[in-house]
Amino acid sequence: MLQAIWNKVSDVDFRFSDAWTRAFCVLLCVYGFVIVITLFDYGITSDEHGHVLYGEAIMDWYGSGFQDRTLFESKNTWLYGGLFDLGTALASRLLPLDTYDARHFCNAIVGLLGLVAAFRIGVLLGGTRAGFLAALFLVLMPRYYGHAFNNPKDIPVAVSYLWGVYYVLRCVVAYPALSRGLIVKTGLVIGAALSIRVGGLLLVFYLGAFLFLCWLRSNQRTGASFVLLVKWVLATSAIAYGMTLVFWPYLQVHPIAEFWEAVQMFGAFPEVHFTFFEGIYVGSNEIPWYYAPKWLLLTLPEYVLIGVLLTVGIALVKRRFKMSYLVLLVCALFPIVYAVVKQMPLYDGIRHLLFVMPPLAVISALGMNYLLRMRKEIVWVTVGGMCVCVLFGVRNLVVLHPNQYVYFNHLFAGGVAEAAYQYETDYWENSYPQGVAWVASQPSSDKRRIRAHYEPIKKTLDPNVFEWISLAEGADYFLVITRYDRHKLIPGEVLHTVQADGAPLLYVIRPDTCYTSDPFFYQSPYKYAYFGEFYSGLGDVKRAKKTYEMAIEMRVDTLVTKRRMWDYYRALGGLYLHAGEVDNARNVAQQALRVVPQKEEAWYLLAQVLIESGDYGSAQEAIEEALVLHPHDETYMATYIHIGVAFQQKNENIKALTIYEWVLAKKPNRVDILVNAGIACFSLGQYANAIVFFEKAFVISPRDLEIYLGLAQSYANVGDIKKAVVICKKALSIDPEHDDFLLIKQQLEVLQNKK
Repeated sequence: MLQAIWNKVSDVDFRFSDAWTRAFCVLLCVYGFVIVITLFDYGITSDEHGHVLYGEAIMDWYGSGFQDRTLFESKNTWLYGGLFDLGTALASRLLPLDTYDARHFCNAIVGLLGLVAAFRIGVLLGGTRAGFLAALFLVLMPRYYGHAFNNPKDIPVAVSYLWGVYYVLRCVVAYPALSRGLIVKTGLVIGAALSIRVGGLLLVFYLGAFLFLCWLRSNQRTGASFVLLVKWVLATSAIAYGMTLVFWPYLQVHPIAEFWEAVQMFGAFPEVHFTFFEGIYVGSNEIPWYYAPKWLLLTLPEYVLIGVLLTVGIALVKRRFKMSYLVLLVCALFPIVYAVVKQMPLYDGIRHLLFVMPPLAVISALGMNYLLRMRKEIVWVTVGGMCVCVLFGVRNLVVLHPNQYVYFNHLFAGGVAEAAYQYETDYWENSYPQGVAWVASQPSSDKRRIRAHYEPIKKTLDPNVFEWISLAEGADYFLVITRYDRHKLIPGEVLHTVQADGAPLLYVIRPDTCYTSDPFFYQSPYKYAYFGEFYSGLGDVKRAKKTYEMAIEMRVDTLVTKRRMWDYYRALGGLYLHAGEVDNARNVAQQALRVVPQKEEAWYLLAQVLIESGDYGSAQEAIEEALVLHPHDETYMATYIHIGVAFQQKNENIKALTIYEWVLAKKPNRVDILVNAGIACFSLGQYANAIVFFEKAFVISPRDLEIYLGLAQSYANVGDIKKAVVICKKALSIDPEHDDFLLIKQQLEVLQNKK
């Protein structure tokens, strides 16, 4: 019965009596058992909280009958479909686990489903032995295994992508006899991928491209067969989009425009993130072209790299490459090539392209499976090599637990310990629970006073054991990971280090400003920045300036990120401004712009300095640069308006009017700007334009007497005395006790005499 159900669901006919199928079932059971016993070892990752809120907001959206719009207020989660987040939100209410443990369980089960997809692809292309090897190679891939427990973005994407690849392969193999059921299943799977991330659109491209190649190679290249092919692709796309629409609330409001915007945003993500690559911190907009390929070479296990080369090499030697093999290879490599050609802004290692790793594991398994069909001598060597690979793979999973996702191979990276000096490791902040466990194991009669750089960790603390301290200096234990050199921010004694195969991931520090044996703190610019903040808090501006100057000077020979360097410049520039040293403040702002030219706050700092020096023209240019980078920032816009008012006060009305018109293009209902623009036009003798601005202001604020005055004077100057008189009478009827009453009355008398 189990066999019949499997065959019905999978559309693949094979028997459970087959040894490799049974082996695969055992593998699934072992993996499932390991999930259960290790589930609580993994930490809350840095993006999880946002996805928890997104999942809850989607439930509120549906539960309120599409009235609760909280989910549209998020920073950028609208870029993602809500399938996985909604599912985990529901699961967290049903499972007897807390929110994050429930999410981790769902994450791990999705990871397990990836093994099933790998097995199916292997069976489809090489038989049950190839299927078993594909699933085995995937589960032994540390980057996949580690992410599977708590990566709410990339594991659901990777698994849905692999299932999509499977159904694209099914369609290619079945061509030209695609059944209705196969089209529906393919559409639903692609829809599931799109319902998590818009990158699932690649699967539609693969389906159309390879079915077209099949049509070109067929003996029935007729117009009717081509029309049928187009219908298949359109039907699949329609099903996929329909499913996406169900689970992506933002598309329900903007079905077309926002889908295209999400595609564009993922292709050129505008938010800059810094990543540690080749020993320095680089922005996601500055990564070298080889960033993605190199990360693959560094993080794929050796057996996968060898297996992929074998598969491609065998195909080239045999000079025959099945279409299905080509599909799999393109699905694995095309995203990498696309990222290189388009110079996509990537960060956090290979995380954003994690979905290409499972297809590469399957390709590797197919190559190994081919060798097992050859002469006995080759078979025994292959079996021996694979046994070594399996043992080494298990060793990696055990030694790195629960930080498998920081894995680096030995062939190109030299292992995790060596690679940690050059590349990103624990960017997900997964190692915090290990630090907390160590602190809990320390003998203490009182609660352990603890603070962590990553605040969400306090959600996991037992209040009977720990006391959360707001300031790091007041804690007995300060937990911090090595990312961005955060372990160098606080002085003190290192009590414990969480490591992964020799690479330090997290430090437990006893904060102490008098502890001079701390090499991390006292030999870094963070020391001076730390004391700069300390002296600023005391109001000692002179010492604060000196320490920040030292921090900036030391940056030359260190690996401080540009983001943190900007913090130093901002603090020093603010101190100079506070002390009235405008020239020094200008120099600091200009230095900052050389380091972070795309930082809108740096342009704003320069604008503030220039305003203080009275150079409004240059200040206008600086604030315009800030507004280009962040056009909707109200602070920048207010400063821009302030510059316009300054121009107007200096009687430079043309410059003022230019600023007001820019602001009104963004905020057309700003009454104060409409009035200012009207006054500027009036001063320039542009009375007709002044009337336009005053009339717009009048519609919005019909009881503002300043608007009546402006309108009356403008109409009078264009010769429409009758209209001016009517306006004055209306003003008097509104508030005869107003301070401007006499002025309006005099205006009325003058106008009546003219009439």
